[in-house]
Amino acid sequence: MKQDQNKRIVVIADETVVGQGLPPELIAKARRQQASLVVVCPALNTRLAHWVSDVDGATAAAAGRLERSLATLENAGHKARGQVGDPDPVQALADAVALYAPEEVVIVPRQRSKPSWLEKNMVERARRVCRVPLTIARGS
Repeated sequence: MKQDQNKRIVVIADETVVGQGLPPELIAKARRQQASLVVVCPALNTRLAHWVSDVDGATAAAAGRLERSLATLENAGHKARGQVGDPDPVQALADAVALYAPEEVVIVPRQRSKPSWLEKNMVERARRVCRVPLTIARGS
């Protein structure tokens, strides 16, 4: 059986991947490994909107982040594809790992003053779910 020569890196993108530029860690990893990037944008939602099952706005916002992220990556010369993920970022990560079997996961959290989901004690859950090397990237 011929092994796939192209490594896969799953990128869980809060929003920074389309913000102030691609994180240097992500650029270096993708180039060094000649990797195919899979971007997953969780449909992050407020508690109230989630409670009343209003997911349309969160899904649309995630789809916009995904579209801009893929365009940015492709313009930088990277192979990229992606999907909108579950509103729970750790579940979005688990789904992507099961579907794409990546060799590595890079989480790109937001850089704004507003706390990201990573600051809500989810990093350890994410590490348990992915079972491959996991990097928390910071935007440039």
